[in-house]
Amino acid sequence: DDSFIDNTEQTASDISKIVTTEEEIESFYIIKSILREALGSNRINYKDTESYFGILLNNNTRKWICRIQISDNRIRFILPDEDKNYITHQLESLDDLYSYKEDLVSIVERYIL
Repeated sequence: DDSFIDNTEQTASDISKIVTTEEEIESFYIIKSILREALGSNRINYKDTESYFGILLNNNTRKWICRIQISDNRIRFILPDEDKNYITHQLESLDDLYSYKEDLVSIVERYIL
């Protein structure tokens, strides 16, 4: 009887190419920490994609606070300007995120005011 088909074998296309790294999660918690005074931390979410790790306001992809790309020991930190154009910064380490507090708070205030 050929009516039984074994679906246990996965193809490469079935397996997600998105891998959320410890560094990305650490960056998320740093950003949450920076913004905790500006708004409730439950309003800050993340979405990982193949090309970047995005941090969002209210889980809304149109209200992205920043994007982080980590590859080959390089950290690119991307902020949106008023028109959502990319402003890219090269970071030496995730600790450098703390120096962007004013920029991050300003971005969030644009969305909530």
